[in-house]
Amino acid sequence: MKISHSSKTENRRNFLKRGAAAFGAASTACAAPGLLFADGGAPQQSDRQPGCDYTVDIDGNQYGYRVFGSAEPDHHAFYFHGMPVSRLDACILHQAAATHKVQIISVDRPGIGLSCYQPDRTILGTVEDFHELAKVLGFGDSYSIIGHSFGCMSACAIGTNVLSKCGLKKVALVAPFAPNWMTGVPSRAGEFLRRLVCDGAFGRNVFRLIRSGTHDGLPTSRMLIRLAAVNLLPDADREYADSELTVQSMGQCATQGPHGPLRELQLGLCDWDFKLEDVQQGDRFKIWQGERDDFTPTDVACFFAEGNDCDAGIPGSEICFSPCDGHYSILGTYGNEIIQSIKP
Repeated sequence: MKISHSSKTENRRNFLKRGAAAFGAASTACAAPGLLFADGGAPQQSDRQPGCDYTVDIDGNQYGYRVFGSAEPDHHAFYFHGMPVSRLDACILHQAAATHKVQIISVDRPGIGLSCYQPDRTILGTVEDFHELAKVLGFGDSYSIIGHSFGCMSACAIGTNVLSKCGLKKVALVAPFAPNWMTGVPSRAGEFLRRLVCDGAFGRNVFRLIRSGTHDGLPTSRMLIRLAAVNLLPDADREYADSELTVQSMGQCATQGPHGPLRELQLGLCDWDFKLEDVQQGDRFKIWQGERDDFTPTDVACFFAEGNDCDAGIPGSEICFSPCDGHYSILGTYGNEIIQSIKP
C-alpha cells in the first residue's frame, strides 16, 4: 500500500458551481426546458453528447446513463454513483473530464433512475452486464472506472473476475463505503444506510419523501431533503449538500419508488459475494479520501487498501489523503488528478 498526502485546497468552493452550470446547460438538449433530468432515455446515437441521457438494453434489462466530459474523447470511464443518489452526481467531474478528453458514462444501477429494477440480482451478477455495456458502447479494450462511496462496491466487483477480458485499465475509488460490521469502523454512512434497510417503513417513507420533493415539486419535501443532506454530510460538503443538484440526484434515485434503492442497499450491507483480496492487478487501483469525511471515515478507505489490519485489501493499491476535503468536495478539489489517474 502506497500512501500520499496533499493539502491542495484551491477551487474547493467553485467545484459545484462549475459542475452544475455545465450540467444544467447541457441537460436541456435532451429534456424539457428547465428540467435537470430527463424523464426517459434519449434515442440511441453513435455520437453521444455530454449532458444527455441514453438507455440501452442488456440481456433484456434496460440500463440508463448520462454522459459527461468530452464530446470527442480519447478515453472512456464508467462512473458508479453512491447512495441514495444517481447518475447525476458525475456532473461534479464534468469539467475536469472534458479538459482531459475523457468521456464519463454515469450509469444508474438497477432500480435507480433510468435503469430497470432487477429484484433477484447479485453484485457479481451485474458484472457481466457492465462488461457487455462496455462492448455495446464501443469502448473496445480500453476503459476505466470511477466509483464513489457506495458505487465502489460495483467498481471492485468488476475487478475480481473479468478485469483482463473487459479491457479495464484503471480504477479510482473515491470515499469508498463498506458496512460497519465488515470494516470494524463506525461510520455515519453505515448506520444511516443500515437503518434505511432494517426499518422497512422508515426506508420506504424516506424514498417516497425524496421522490415527492423532486417529481411532485413539494416545497416542504425539497426543504427536508436539503436539511437531511446538510446534517448527514461533513461541513466540507456544505455546498454540495445544500444545492439543487443534491435534490435532483436523490430524486432520480427514487424515481421508480423505494424497491430498487432498498435492494441496492441490501446487497451492499450484507455479505459481498466477492473478496477484495481477489481483485486482480490491484496496482491499477487508486483510493482517494478526504480526512474531513466522517460520513465514510479514513479508516474505511484504509480497509480497501493493501496492508490494512484485516489483511483483506486490494493488492498493490495506492491511497491518497486530502486533509481539507469531505465526502463530496474531494471530487471537485481533485477532479483533474482523479481523471488523470484513470487514463491509461
